[in-house]
Amino acid sequence: MLGKLIKANFRKDFSQMISFLLIVILSSTMLGCGLTLLLGYNDDYKRTLEANNAADIRMRVTGLREDRDELTQIERYLASSPVVEDHAAVEGLLVATSLDQSDNNDDVKDMMEAAEYTAFFTPLDEDRDIERMNFIEKSDEEYDNPIYISGYVLRQQYQNRFKVGDEIELSIGEHIYVFRLAGVYETIMAEEFFYVTESQYADMEKTLDPDNTRYDTYFLITAADGVSDDAAADEISEDLIRRGYNSDISTYTKSMMISANMIMVNVISAILCAFSLLITVVVLIIVFFRISNSIEQNIVNIGALKALGCTSSQIRKAHIMEFVITAVAASFAGIGAMYLLLSPLGELVGTMTMMRWDAHMIPGAAILLPLMFGVLTAVMSSLSTAKIRGLDPVIALRFGLQNHSFKKNYLPLATSGGPLVGLLALKSSLQSKKQNVMTFVIMGSVGLVTAFVIFFGYNICYKPINLYNILQSTSYDLMMALTDEDAYYEIANVDHVKECYWRATEEMTVAGQAVDVTIVEDLGALTTINFTEGRAPLYSDEIIMSATAASQADVMVGDIVKVSYKGCDKDLTVCGLAQGTGNLGKFALMNDDCARSLGFTAKTNTVCVTLDESNTDNAQKVTDEVESMYGDKLRAYINIPAVLPQDPIIIGSTAICILIVIVTVLVILLSMTLLIKTVIIRKQQEFGIKKSLGFTSSQLRKELVISMMPCVIIGSAIGSAIGTLKSNSFLTVLLGSLGLAESRLPVYGWMGVAAVIFTTLVSALIIWLLSSKIKNISAYSLIKE
Repeated sequence: MLGKLIKANFRKDFSQMISFLLIVILSSTMLGCGLTLLLGYNDDYKRTLEANNAADIRMRVTGLREDRDELTQIERYLASSPVVEDHAAVEGLLVATSLDQSDNNDDVKDMMEAAEYTAFFTPLDEDRDIERMNFIEKSDEEYDNPIYISGYVLRQQYQNRFKVGDEIELSIGEHIYVFRLAGVYETIMAEEFFYVTESQYADMEKTLDPDNTRYDTYFLITAADGVSDDAAADEISEDLIRRGYNSDISTYTKSMMISANMIMVNVISAILCAFSLLITVVVLIIVFFRISNSIEQNIVNIGALKALGCTSSQIRKAHIMEFVITAVAASFAGIGAMYLLLSPLGELVGTMTMMRWDAHMIPGAAILLPLMFGVLTAVMSSLSTAKIRGLDPVIALRFGLQNHSFKKNYLPLATSGGPLVGLLALKSSLQSKKQNVMTFVIMGSVGLVTAFVIFFGYNICYKPINLYNILQSTSYDLMMALTDEDAYYEIANVDHVKECYWRATEEMTVAGQAVDVTIVEDLGALTTINFTEGRAPLYSDEIIMSATAASQADVMVGDIVKVSYKGCDKDLTVCGLAQGTGNLGKFALMNDDCARSLGFTAKTNTVCVTLDESNTDNAQKVTDEVESMYGDKLRAYINIPAVLPQDPIIIGSTAICILIVIVTVLVILLSMTLLIKTVIIRKQQEFGIKKSLGFTSSQLRKELVISMMPCVIIGSAIGSAIGTLKSNSFLTVLLGSLGLAESRLPVYGWMGVAAVIFTTLVSALIIWLLSSKIKNISAYSLIKE
């Protein structure tokens, strides 16, 4: 009997179940992709780290050859340090490279066009145990001039312009080197290593540093058991700085690299999962609404079934299983759709991160999705069928008590003025409480997501400079490298230049932490410092700390911290806190006079420019003017407004926004399909009677659209308001691990209005199109012979 009831329900609700099936497929596909990305990429990432025996700390030591003896002392220290398990020294040449553009008539000073990159050339050592070579692709052919680079550099810096076997011409200083790409490797802690042969390296060393004046060495370090990489790095840095070495020493930890690399993966997976859960809420509401209406429409049939001996349990199970079977089948279909999307998803992730991802199915997700959707649908359908349990067959056969109850007569036609179609629409809207609740929740969810997408799209896709500004401790539109150290004085007078200053960066120990310190002449003259609290330094004994570093050191504005640099210690007062994602939020800012008191002398030939209006054209005008003033003294520049739209992260974010807009339209379409079909079935007798009274199909369709618009508008307005007001909070959570303390992207009222207009227009159009079935209703077809 149960099987027959389930089949009968499927036959009766076939068209509605198709719509329900599609919306569950959509939800399960998005949730599956989000979970697979979050769990699968993280798991693969960890396996790659283990396979490579990834270093916990990467320490760079560079200095003059006369100080080379310090390397031996540093190695002895690392060998005896209780926080170090093992280490390996890699010697090489740290040089600025760019693609040879001698045959290119375009501007070759643009660092992005020339793919400028600071590479570390070193002889290939496949036997190294720490940060082992893990080749993605390697040529079987032997070349005279092979070079091996990381997949990250190939994707991010060279935009996949080369493949294994191609020639790469690199300009290094005054020299041009021609290499043959012999292999691409995968790494986390040594992505800037360019491996060449022993003979190639010896030749480069003689050519690039003929006087043998400098040395560059990287130490790849694994931390001792029970010691975190950050703690080990801080202790090592502090100990070495205390010894007062002349060499420049800087450290980077594995956790920093992982956090920076995983942030976009986590953002994408969080957006996919969150949006999927919103769709799931819509699905559950649809289940409740659809079953409740089905019971009301078929109450006579339910009474007849009970009179014939069917139990309440059998009737309820038939309704429950109808939706559970559909939901489980849809989740399996969603798994299939997810499988088809994994390959492009893997490619998208690979372009934004350091590690490629061969996306694959996770067994856990394949089990979780059917189980989750099956259980949630069963619970919701069980709640919605509870009224069947106490339904008396006699009452059901008399069309139920509800049909004999007196409903409040909203807007009596005899006494209400206005257009008849509009009055009937409002009257219908006021009497359809369940429909209103369902429409309100669905459109509230859609409005919230739409508002966030508009906020996200405007500030990240349309105006990526907005996102860039909140992620920098001191933002700028142009960075120029000049050989004239006094150039910034004259550049400040160029048209469209709002601020012009030189900046230098050095690693120091602040409050026991190794941080990147940005030095400028006068921080008080800048308006682009990303303060969260406090002010700029007024005296030579003040410093600005990042909010992240201050939090980790338990420091606040007004506290005194010890700053160490190459054996020189000084107590400085924290006058302000700033935010930014540089060095994962571990940075500090100080004036030049403060840096000089610590023994650091900055070079002033790196100039940063802030424009009066940030755009590509103004940036290019300023660049052209500076080039006309200084000629070859302008060595290179970066046009930030021009670069940002080409950034893989911005491109990936744009793709996500487009995807969410498409999915939003599909959610409205599928949910409204279920709702409108139910409404038309429930009101077909009413529509037939109205047609017999002279109403046209067009009027009835307008009535249906207008009757649903109040809840559509109110629901989307409330959802849009919440989405607009909470967008910055959501972004702060997503980017918090990068060092963002508080997102302050611009929020405009038009964003919420645009979200309401978009959802309202799309909903109205979809409802109008779906209501075309009213044309098929005839008063004669409702007469029972």
